[in-house]
Amino acid sequence: IQETGSVVVPTSQSANPFAMNTIKTIYFRNMPHFQPIGGLFFVTFRLANSLPKEILHAYFKERTQRLSKINPANKPFFYNEQKRLFAKFDNYLDRCMTAENWLNIPEIAGKVASAIRHFDGQRYELICYTVMPNHVHLVMDLELQVDSDLWTENVPTNEENYHQLYQILKSIKNYSARQCNELLDRSGTFWQKESYDHLVRDDRELANIIAYTLNNPVKAGLTTHWQEWKFSYVSPKFEIDF
Repeated sequence: IQETGSVVVPTSQSANPFAMNTIKTIYFRNMPHFQPIGGLFFVTFRLANSLPKEILHAYFKERTQRLSKINPANKPFFYNEQKRLFAKFDNYLDRCMTAENWLNIPEIAGKVASAIRHFDGQRYELICYTVMPNHVHLVMDLELQVDSDLWTENVPTNEENYHQLYQILKSIKNYSARQCNELLDRSGTFWQKESYDHLVRDDRELANIIAYTLNNPVKAGLTTHWQEWKFSYVSPKFEIDF
């Protein structure tokens, strides 16, 4: 992800070190998910049926073919290819290719934004988010759940005292789905089950991701400046210059 402009990241917001723990941190569904304790994550989730099946089929076929040709040991190249594939997927979403664009309705987008902010300062520090017509980007830091005095290779975290990323996302999506379905007078699946998550590795990457998230409505042609988009947010800790 590359963006023009500038985002100044506080020194204390550096990506967290990995920690040994008793919690499973690697998952595999359609995509792999690496969710270490106290990580800082970029997340994207979308509405159910927000992309045509033929587009999804072609995309995942291309994704499998392109990644299979790369030696995973060549981590920088593999990582860059994953970023290019994500950008392509996100461009499909920006084109709003199906009728499922409920987040375009201000009351619906507001319910989603409220759900995202609900546990800010408790289970995570919310860095930024943008609610698009059919998908959501957000960045959250889970380090505040871990006592900094205990931040060693033996952090005593377990399922009873730590909310993992997938649990946080499940809570946000389940609650907002009920709220939104009620407003829409509908029932059934609201969100696509699987979300995209990426562990932010350093301050430079974090700055690029914040810029990418906030500029998404501009890139999609929905507004001329990110500050004009009502359903975007960035923590005041970050200096934005673009």
